Amino acid sequence: MLNKKGLAFKAHAQEVARFEAERQGWIFFEGAMDNKLVLEMTAYYPDNRRRDMSNMHKLLPDSLEKILFNDDRWLLIRDINFHLDRANPRVEIILYPHNESEEYA
Repeated sequence: MLNKKGLAFKAHAQEVARFEAERQGWIFFEGAMDNKLVLEMTAYYPDNRRRDMSNMHKLLPDSLEKILFNDDRWLLIRDINFHLDRANPRVEIILYPHNESEEYA
């Protein structure tokens, strides 16, 4: 159950995702056993409070379901980096198909 802050985050993430999906020409990803997606996350925090990147692994993917992909079950989440940006806190994502053959190249 999400509190008001969680619901507000989810609504904002969905609004941004819809806008960016249209702007970037994103093709909705249905998902299948052999079609995983990689979601790379970089966080820009508003202050120096202690945070764990892994805390975003549930709410953000749930927010993006039915907008960028069908089911977050097929996501492979990768934390790339985190920074401080007091003026513009955000989470930036890069989403792309997973290529199984690259793992062993």
